[in-house]
Amino acid sequence: LLLLRAQFRIVRGEIWLATALVMMLGVIVTLATYDPTTTSLLPFTVLAPVMAAVGVALLYDSDIRQMFELEDTTPASARLLLLARLTLVFGFNLLTGIAGSVVLALLQSDLSLWPLILSWLAPMTFLSAFAFFLSVVTTDAFFGIVVGLFVWGGHVLMQLFPHLDNFSFALSLPGLIAAENRPVLFAVAL
Repeated sequence: LLLLRAQFRIVRGEIWLATALVMMLGVIVTLATYDPTTTSLLPFTVLAPVMAAVGVALLYDSDIRQMFELEDTTPASARLLLLARLTLVFGFNLLTGIAGSVVLALLQSDLSLWPLILSWLAPMTFLSAFAFFLSVVTTDAFFGIVVGLFVWGGHVLMQLFPHLDNFSFALSLPGLIAAENRPVLFAVAL
């Protein structure tokens, strides 16, 4: 807990504010546009994975790597410090996502809390891990963010066209929101 508290100050402050504002905006847009007769993705379930992936990808880039030289003198390993930051950012996204889901479930009687949470949790976990992995491997947070946004944006965009040929359907990565693939997404994220 002391390590998490210490790392809280290291994480860029913009991440906290941006996440809270975008999640709040997602709740408002979802409430304003919700139509129980459609089966399209809710704006909130589209935004939650994106915000987590962007925040997590920003944890490891060239600016942060320079700080690792200072952290080499601490008793905690660099991996443990990075894991603490990852826990903080993902945890904050998780809490704001749950709070937004609770608000939506309370204000829209057609939305059930647990299915709503599950609809964004597995994609959020997978995209966060994927963006973080890419930013660590390439040492470029921007690359992790762009690829994560491209994968999720392509998926969301392709969902707007239900009658796709087999190749386009495969490109849309339909498993990102499929309920039967949630265990696979969680496993891949780990």
